[in-house]
Amino acid sequence: MDHVFARTLLCDNLKLATQTASTHGLDCITYGGDQVSKKGGMTGGFYDKRCSKLKFMKLIRQNTLSITAKEIELQNVRSQLDNILYLCIYFSPLKLI
Repeated sequence: MDHVFARTLLCDNLKLATQTASTHGLDCITYGGDQVSKKGGMTGGFYDKRCSKLKFMKLIRQNTLSITAKEIELQNVRSQLDNILYLCIYFSPLKLI
């Protein structure tokens, strides 16, 4: 137990929060966001937005588009290199027969 704010106690874990709420008549909340009411109800929990499936799907879609664009760019660079190599061989002073 750490701090009391307006009859709400901040607790280290859910077990301690449940015990404190029932014995001392205080509402409790854990660091993880779980809330325990002095009336016996338990709600909440922490929702980590970093784990959102929609966010990951959007990120995958963006990365797929980026990879496709880079593959096209790579293909263009390879084509330019082939052209340069052809010109170097064609205009070389020492032509191999």
